[in-house]
Amino acid sequence: MNVSSFPYHALAMRSLRTAVLKALVVGLAGCGASSAGTRPDDGHQGAVIGQPLPDMQLTALNGGKNLRMSELRGKVVLLDVWASWCAPCKEELPMLDDMAAKLRKKGIEIVAVSVDDDRQDAEAFLQSRPSWSIRLVHDPEGKVPGSLQPPKMPSSYLIDRAGVIRGANFGFSRDDAEKIEARLVEIADTPSEAIASASPDGTSPAAPVASSPPAAAHPVPAASGLIDGRPFAPRLARVAGRMKKDGRVLLSLSERTGCGPSREPTPGDAALTMVLPWKDGSKVDLASLARSRKRSSAAISFGRVNAAKKKEVSSTFKPRGTVTIVSAPMDPNGFGKMTIDLVSGDYTLSGDLDIEVCVSPK
Repeated sequence: MNVSSFPYHALAMRSLRTAVLKALVVGLAGCGASSAGTRPDDGHQGAVIGQPLPDMQLTALNGGKNLRMSELRGKVVLLDVWASWCAPCKEELPMLDDMAAKLRKKGIEIVAVSVDDDRQDAEAFLQSRPSWSIRLVHDPEGKVPGSLQPPKMPSSYLIDRAGVIRGANFGFSRDDAEKIEARLVEIADTPSEAIASASPDGTSPAAPVASSPPAAAHPVPAASGLIDGRPFAPRLARVAGRMKKDGRVLLSLSERTGCGPSREPTPGDAALTMVLPWKDGSKVDLASLARSRKRSSAAISFGRVNAAKKKEVSSTFKPRGTVTIVSAPMDPNGFGKMTIDLVSGDYTLSGDLDIEVCVSPK
């Protein structure tokens, strides 16, 4: 091999990928206005609706962090495919960014995937704003469009907490932003069971059950990996008992939400519990907390309900990291905030959670 010619060969291959991607997207339906709202287009492009989002690793843009798609489990996600050579994309992205700032509190994340061959082209456009609320990543190899087959640019996909694609918007016009936002909120406010029982394209989900609390009333931290072979994505941290004499409380991180009457335990229900100082700004090293298979004496433990509806506490869950109580309400039914950064084996949990006081700690 002539080593000196290799960089030119690589550059040619990258240019070829870009040309092929443009030909596929622009040739199929163009880079232009929306024709489908939040419903799938006809043909094979709609086949991804109702299917799980493939797990792919993407690199960061604009000084952010690399992203693996599985990290998004537990959140409602809008995955937007864009490029700097697409004029409607550049109109859409700032509108999605404005949307992202107000939707994050509902556990909704907007991820924008640039398919630009040269990341500098994407970075140059991103300088049009001093900061961005959306998650910005780069896919020069075309892994995302290769899997999802978008018929237009931009194309955005609405994904539920289980990682299943529930809708799509192909192309973009200014009135699409309101439709996309409404659909994201609808998915976020609908219990997972109702979404799963809806039509495969997710365009007409069943109405929420009146007695069930909204599944997305609270921010959801990024959770990935497995605990004892199964995923765990807590949505809420609840004060589960009265304050102890030394000023600590028992917090229970659960996939359930709300302070309503507790239902019959269901096999698979999981909770991470920890005893922590209850004051604003208290920061705890999780590795320093005592662990025990007996919940009554444990400072930290993780357990699931088994088939016999009894709780089994994990002996392999040995976390490290920190948890910080941002605000600690003292009244029942009050809300506070916590920040957690936890790692245990192949599991990570990082982000913010609401704290709901279901039992007065006084």
